[in-house]
Amino acid sequence: MIAKGSKVRIQGTELTGSVVETNEGFAHVSIGDKLEWKPFAELEEISDELLNRMLKGDLDNSLDFILAIDANRLLVEQLWNPYVFASSSRIEIFPHQIDEVTWALENPKTLIADEVGLGKTIIAALVSTELKERGLSKRALYVVPKSLVLKWQGELNEKFGSEATVVNSNYANANPTLWKEDEFSYIASMDYLKQDHIMERLRDGKDFDVVVVDEAHKFKIRTARYQLGSLLAAKANIMMFLTATPHDGRDEDFSARMQLLDPFVGDDIHSANYLWTRNIKEDVRDINGKEVFPPRESKTVEIPITNAEQRIHDALDRYLNELDAQAITPQERNAVRFLRIIFRKRGSSSIRALLTSLKRRLEKLGTIDVNEAIKGQTIDEPDDDVDEEEEERSREQMEAWTPTRDLAKEKADLRDLISEIEQLDKKDSKLEELEKWIKKIKEKANLGKVLLFTEYRDTLDYLQSSLEEKYKVGKIDGTMDIYERKEALDEFRKEDGPQVFLCTDAAGEGIDMQWCNVEINYDLPWNPNKLEQRMGRIHRIGQKRNVYYYNFTMDPEKTIDGYILGRLLDKIENIKLAMDDKVYDIIGSLVKQEDIAKMYEALSKIPKEQWEPKIDEFLENIDERKKEVQDKAETLLTGNRFDKSSLENFHKVRKTAIDKGEVKRFVQTFVETNDGTMTEIKRSEDRFKIFPPREVAHSENLGSFEGTFDRDISLEKGWDYLALGTKEINAILKYAIKKWPQSCSTLKHLTKDGIFCIYKLTIEDGNGRNQMQKIVGLYHNEDAKISEVDVRSLWDYEEAEPGNTNTNTLVSAKERTDQYVNTVLSDLEKKTKERLDKVKKSNKDIVRRYYSNQASEKQQKIDDNLKKQREGPHIQKIITRLKTEKEKLSGELDKRLDEIESSFNLHGSVELIGMASIIPDLDSNIRREIELAGMKAVMEYENNRAKTDEEKSKIKDVSERDTGYDIESFNGRCIEVKSFRTTDSPSITSHEWETARKMQDDYWLYIVENALDNPKVNPIQNPHEKFKDSIRTEEETVKRYYIDNWKEVL
Repeated sequence: MIAKGSKVRIQGTELTGSVVETNEGFAHVSIGDKLEWKPFAELEEISDELLNRMLKGDLDNSLDFILAIDANRLLVEQLWNPYVFASSSRIEIFPHQIDEVTWALENPKTLIADEVGLGKTIIAALVSTELKERGLSKRALYVVPKSLVLKWQGELNEKFGSEATVVNSNYANANPTLWKEDEFSYIASMDYLKQDHIMERLRDGKDFDVVVVDEAHKFKIRTARYQLGSLLAAKANIMMFLTATPHDGRDEDFSARMQLLDPFVGDDIHSANYLWTRNIKEDVRDINGKEVFPPRESKTVEIPITNAEQRIHDALDRYLNELDAQAITPQERNAVRFLRIIFRKRGSSSIRALLTSLKRRLEKLGTIDVNEAIKGQTIDEPDDDVDEEEEERSREQMEAWTPTRDLAKEKADLRDLISEIEQLDKKDSKLEELEKWIKKIKEKANLGKVLLFTEYRDTLDYLQSSLEEKYKVGKIDGTMDIYERKEALDEFRKEDGPQVFLCTDAAGEGIDMQWCNVEINYDLPWNPNKLEQRMGRIHRIGQKRNVYYYNFTMDPEKTIDGYILGRLLDKIENIKLAMDDKVYDIIGSLVKQEDIAKMYEALSKIPKEQWEPKIDEFLENIDERKKEVQDKAETLLTGNRFDKSSLENFHKVRKTAIDKGEVKRFVQTFVETNDGTMTEIKRSEDRFKIFPPREVAHSENLGSFEGTFDRDISLEKGWDYLALGTKEINAILKYAIKKWPQSCSTLKHLTKDGIFCIYKLTIEDGNGRNQMQKIVGLYHNEDAKISEVDVRSLWDYEEAEPGNTNTNTLVSAKERTDQYVNTVLSDLEKKTKERLDKVKKSNKDIVRRYYSNQASEKQQKIDDNLKKQREGPHIQKIITRLKTEKEKLSGELDKRLDEIESSFNLHGSVELIGMASIIPDLDSNIRREIELAGMKAVMEYENNRAKTDEEKSKIKDVSERDTGYDIESFNGRCIEVKSFRTTDSPSITSHEWETARKMQDDYWLYIVENALDNPKVNPIQNPHEKFKDSIRTEEETVKRYYIDNWKEVL
């Protein structure tokens, strides 16, 4: 019967489509991206083909039928169930990440604002990859800081199987069609894309399906980066911003960024809370509700210095003060300010770094003018991403400038200072203190490898040469490319690898080292955001031990910066008493680099006796800022946030989701029944070598492969993970579906008698792209009652000889299940429409804003030219052209809005992919009587066990759903009931056994003896764990498992 949602074929052709609506013998059919009216007489309902085959007795083998349906189920679940998709990735996934992936898939313009270390990159990659798998994303762009471009490429390609390409000048020059391709996945740095000529090419290119922006807080208003953000927002259907610092204290910047996601957001921070999701470390739990992040502690290590070292620091301060006194112009005073910061920070980092700078200054002194010297210098966070080598070049340029008019005298002063440093010989109090602390750390059993941060490569090289005499030392610095860094990290991870690992800030950005739990900050960056980032390198998901930070500062009694940083660290520890270790995640919001630089400059110009009032005022300002930061932090938690109480719902989802056992069962059964082989490489290792059937190998270009179906083993051993979504597994699934696009058979069940119909429901948009799919199993019993059942239950059925099912019964069952499934389709259409209406509204709003801005710019140019009309008649031509262009914008806007509206017109279709006649076992009546009696006994048992009405309300008979268990009870207990007239060994189906393995302690087997007369209930928790080594297996159509020794565990 042709109806809305029917899949049809145009008679005499191979064209197929789905019916959008019907009217008096005609059907409106969606064929590709076209809609056509066709008379019923010219259409053939595809689902009727199965019914005709059933009536003719043209049936498939029972196991082929089960495999055909299971292939459809596995592929649809992998594409449309975020939990399944995420769990198929070769990474450890946590509940908050699944929650955020689900939320982001339903919200097209989002800000993922989780704290450092919670896996924002993983969430974005999962969402983007999921959309691609669903066919909803062909053009993706990842916009990231320059230092993270190769890291993103590695993550996407290695962990998610993407083929992401880095776009830079060389690639752009070699590819004239860049941004105009039908499909691409590109990664590019923010500062490369913001260039005018690149933005022009972006403007002329195709729209993006997905844009991901990492470190999105760098989109600051009235900057080239923000202009890039405006352009991308107008061209992106789906846009994700990622940042751990969504609000850096500037309300204007925050609101402007939010308006890129939704133009109608107000200036009030609360008005945008529907756009972001933010989780903090205290929210994060594993699947069992256990906290993921261990505690962390911070200790300030004050470095005592010798009198000789004290004289050097004093001489340096005098030298810098003399330069300050000679600066005349504002530019010169500003330049001296930068010089003071450079030399003071390098002097505190290491004597070696200071000596290197002074020698370099002596060599190049006076070779650069002040304007060139201060070009690109900033105390606050730079507008551009600057790598380590660029920072060094800029610093060396600054070091060569001087305000002095007497170069000979200054060179003499420099030689004296250099000579005094060289007289220290190898005496270095700070290095000696470091060696003491490394020794202490190594003596503690719970502390392992040491990660050491420094701002300067000179200090890093010095420490490496000094420490290598006693320890195995590794390093990462700015001279190393991403591949060398990865090799160094892999060595550090090894148990026999480096004991001490040295890292500069620029090189360490974005690198994760959660296998290390001790961090020494050999020098402290004046930019607290950098300190926050350093701490996040080891305190992140995957860290199993308590974390310890050791912050080295110079003697606060003898150096200005040691005094400032020491007092600041004391203040942070005091704040920790009120905020716990969450204070470490907001250091960058409490104090800025500019604050420390100004305080240093102020104290350097006054006697030491006057320092305390100044620093007290500075710290009081931090107290005031703390309240503001906390308020804004609380506001940011008013958006989407993982609710720890929802872990119970998460457990429910996990119970029904596909896992490794189901994938392994399908692959093994399909391969071995189609003349392929699957053998375990080494007994009990759970690693397999698979030779696919010849027909699959040829059709899908698939050779032999090996790996494990267990993600934990894959991560531990480094073996390939054979999961849904991988090339090999998906090739087998797609081949099975291609081989059996529709299947019908006859199956036997111990108690059931009826017709089993399996449908694939699809919701398409106006562009012909799938927006949702679902597999629905409907069981039509002998009493004409229809139940929606779990399609996995097909693994419970056995092979049966073809019987003579009554023609009227088949036709009636199909008509009734067709009617039923259309109600399911309507509900699915409604839910999909509600989800996509948000996307449609957002896309329209962004487009309106873009064209409004364009029109405003044109009008401004018109107004400017109207004022210049007296200059000549050519001005009028310019005005006329601008007016034409402005009018054209209006037409383009209307066309674009119509295209968006059309693209979101949804229509659903229903395809019958499987139909089976279910024949009961000969003893089905008595089996059914025993089964019902056992169910009744267990329901009474559970009600007697319940102590409250709430617990009783959770006890439900769910046996009709065929979920792998019969009863849901309180405290998450799921019960499979096996009943006997007297007693026996229970038979467990493949479906039940896989469900038991997956659910572990939540799964209970209740064995009911003497069910008809005097029932005795015997509960057994986690039967898979108890009997996996002793269970008896018998091959029927599919495996059945027999537990002979069940009484031994009672």
